Amino acid sequence: MAATPLHFQTIPELARRLRDGSLGPVALTEALLARIDALDPRLHAFRVVTRERALAEAQMVYGVHVFARAKGIPDLAVSRGEEAYRGERFRDHPCPQRGNNDLLILTRPALVR
Repeated sequence: MAATPLHFQTIPELARRLRDGSLGPVALTEALLARIDALDPRLHAFRVVTRERALAEAQMVYGVHVFARAKGIPDLAVSRGEEAYRGERFRDHPCPQRGNNDLLILTRPALVR
């Protein structure tokens, strides 16, 4: 069975692969830019594609991730459980909140400083 192309994988699948290291941000960005190149001449879905900016940001994310791991800084999304994200304020929220860093800023600001 062939692997599902990146552009058909769900956001949670891609996030898991980014976290476990089986996919890097630069490779993901390059694959999605290639998909845009392949389809946009027919679809005209993009007015502007900021290719250089997208690749530069992906490289920056990769560099920060490598630096953090080298320094022993844990990835908050991996090291913090669901409870850390919810806090008291969102304890009964019906949807999973793990990885929601916007919410984490509200519930546990000290963790993101």
